Amino acid sequence: MRALLLSDTVAEAAEASGIGLRTAFRWLSRDAVREALHAAQDAAMLQTVMRISDDSAVARKALRAIVESGRSESARVSAARVLLLAGIQLREELTLVQRIERLEGLLHENE
Repeated sequence: MRALLLSDTVAEAAEASGIGLRTAFRWLSRDAVREALHAAQDAAMLQTVMRISDDSAVARKALRAIVESGRSESARVSAARVLLLAGIQLREELTLVQRIERLEGLLHENE
């Protein structure tokens, strides 16, 4: 799994794992292997999102400090603009996620 997560291609993952390409594709044809791979990819993505979230908190504090500082007006306006745009984008993304979750719930109810 690790090789698949870290490689650009199945061929690279097979080579890194010391298995043949045909063997790798045969394993990937199994539902259990694909499900495990998807779970590993989801876990890796969640870790990335959490790290970005931590980084964004640091960035927000830095931008907020610029807005509140005695720096040039253009620097303060630029920082404020970034904060506003990020807030708008985040709100739109959260709304979209909520709408998708509602639609998925409706689909599951109708199954």
